[in-house]
Amino acid sequence: MKRKEPLFRKKSFIIVIFFVLFILINWPFISIFDKGHSKKIFYYLFIVWGISIYVLFLMGNSWINYHKDDFKKNANDK
Repeated sequence: MKRKEPLFRKKSFIIVIFFVLFILINWPFISIFDKGHSKKIFYYLFIVWGISIYVLFLMGNSWINYHKDDFKKNANDK
């Protein structure tokens, strides 16, 4: 996980993740899975939603670990 933390802090990576998730949740792409089976759409959206939450969790953790010293300094200054 330590090797991936710098990747999750890069703005270019965040922009790429935004566009990938935007495309995955956009209606024309979802309609590929809409062949009369509503279960497939539900599973697809649930999986994409879970992956997006996990990626956001990793981004948040890497940002917190990167700025951990700043938080300690600000807490000691007050």
